[in-house]
Amino acid sequence: MLDAIRYFTAEARSSKLAGGLCIFAAGNSGATGKFYPACMDEVLSVGAMTCSLQPASYSNYGEWVDVIAPGGLLDYSQNQGVLSTLPNDQYGFMEGTSMACPHVSGIAALVLSKHGSPTLTADALKTQIETSVNDFYALNPDAAGLYGSGYVDAYKALQMGTGSAPQPVGAITALPSQESITLQWIIPESGDHNVNNHILYYSTSPFTEASLDKTQQKVIDTKFSTSGDAFEYELTGLQPLTTYYNSAESRRPLGQRLGAFRGCDRVDQRGPEHGSG
Repeated sequence: MLDAIRYFTAEARSSKLAGGLCIFAAGNSGATGKFYPACMDEVLSVGAMTCSLQPASYSNYGEWVDVIAPGGLLDYSQNQGVLSTLPNDQYGFMEGTSMACPHVSGIAALVLSKHGSPTLTADALKTQIETSVNDFYALNPDAAGLYGSGYVDAYKALQMGTGSAPQPVGAITALPSQESITLQWIIPESGDHNVNNHILYYSTSPFTEASLDKTQQKVIDTKFSTSGDAFEYELTGLQPLTTYYNSAESRRPLGQRLGAFRGCDRVDQRGPEHGSG
């Protein structure tokens, strides 16, 4: 089976997709570990959450899970399950990662119906689904990183843009303290209102676009924000009484650099604060 999945992923071709994308349920053991075929790198693996945006107790989990989707939970009420088809032309509520997985398959089909082409790659489709998500870990910090990038969002996935460059990152407000700088800016506009991440560059000396590859940088995850949102990031581990220079640029979901280089800003760090006698 594993060889068949790899072959399908590499060789499948259609008018909507170059390559194949296998989407598998993570499994219902409520455990961590390597569960095949869902844990394969080629596969888009799906964990399950409840209607209250919590991990479903039965869902397998681990760093190999890619996204999480509604799987239902029947412990307290049938209405908290996922409405599904049953034998003999019946409908009923069910639970499981096999209920979560079809949500993701449906999103993939929607994306292909709108954006599919012979040149759209399976990797691009997978990345679009993984990055078009909502924050699952704000409510579940103890589960961070174990249920994928976030919980899926069909609307966001359908906003797959053409790759046109957004506006450059605008003014950055810097609030220095002794060993950190709080930086604030507005997420720039883009064709699909989605800026997957920003690259923050910083140095103790001025830098130019030509020297960005040699400049210290932080990759900042902004996929839960949309164009026009106010964003704040604390850059830590800095030296007091030191002048720093910073700049930021935006990246799209597939990693393309789009925002024009905006130049670098100067920030003077504060020294230690002494109490009055």
